[in-house]
Amino acid sequence: MFKKILVAYDGSAHAQNALEVAIDLAQKYSSFIGVVSVINLPDFAGTVSEVDDIMMKANEFYREHHAQVANLLQQNQVPFQLHIEYGHSGNKIVKFAGENKFNLILTGARGHNKIQQIILGSTSSYIVQHAPCAVMVIKQLQL
Repeated sequence: MFKKILVAYDGSAHAQNALEVAIDLAQKYSSFIGVVSVINLPDFAGTVSEVDDIMMKANEFYREHHAQVANLLQQNQVPFQLHIEYGHSGNKIVKFAGENKFNLILTGARGHNKIQQIILGSTSSYIVQHAPCAVMVIKQLQL
C-alpha cells in the first residue's frame, strides 16, 4: 500500500513523532522512507553573506539531526534516504513528493490555532491541500 513514505523533518518533537509512525508503517508494509528537511531562505536578504550564513548554520543543524535519524532508521532496518532542500517548506515538500513518486507524506503538526494559522501559515495545512498523494498529519503520538 505505502511503498514510498516521505517524512517532512525539521528536527522538532512533532517531526520525530512523524518519523516514528513512518518507521512503524515501513516495517508493516516493507516500505522505503525518504526524509526531507527544508531550509527556508529569506525572501529579502541584506547581503549574500547573510544567506550564506543561514545556509551554513542550517546545514550544520540538519547534518546533526540527519545523523540521528539515519541511526534510528538503520537500527530498525528500514531502507531510507535523507534529503535537504532549499525554499518554502510546504512547496518544496509537495514538489519533492510528486517528483519522486511517494505514496504517503507524514508531517508533524505544531497545533496552531486558527488565528496563528492565518498569521503564520501552516506547513502541514499546505501539504494537505497540495500533496499529490495521501498525507498523514501526526499531531501527538500516544503510545
